[in-house]
Amino acid sequence: MAQLTIYLDSETLRKIESAAAESSVSISKWVREKIEIALRDEWPESFSRIFGALRETDLVEPGELDFRIDVSRGQL
Repeated sequence: MAQLTIYLDSETLRKIESAAAESSVSISKWVREKIEIALRDEWPESFSRIFGALRETDLVEPGELDFRIDVSRGQL
């Protein structure tokens, strides 16, 4: 398996160490899993939750805008 060296600030390293310990895995495994998730070529799990979030009546086409009240533009 290939190795990768990265440089992190101490606060980020502390957060990674804490997250890995909470997951009961090594830092290497925790980081590898996060990278694999980030590089997946698929929709995130939360994507399907948006379906049904809006009723069809929530999507209303706006009327025409009156551009006479728009802010005047300067000449270029």
